[in-house]
Amino acid sequence: MRSGKIRLGAYLKKIKAADSAVCQCQRSNETVSHILGDCFQFGAQRRTYLGQPTIWNVPALLSDSKLARKAVAFMESTRLLDQLSRG
Repeated sequence: MRSGKIRLGAYLKKIKAADSAVCQCQRSNETVSHILGDCFQFGAQRRTYLGQPTIWNVPALLSDSKLARKAVAFMESTRLLDQLSRG
């Protein structure tokens, strides 16, 4: 997640594996920072896994091993990285 090379729209668009980088919410490109930080579609899950509705310092979150594990669990809960859900 820290590298951004993850199966989200922005990276998939960059490697020409997707036509668009735009998130399902239509408010931003689908990046790690957007999903972990502020995509409204995952606000409830973000509170459940990370304890906050919005995360402002994503690099700091991913640099702390305990929080990074929670971030991985959160990202898994979104199912955005599942092969089948991405087409």
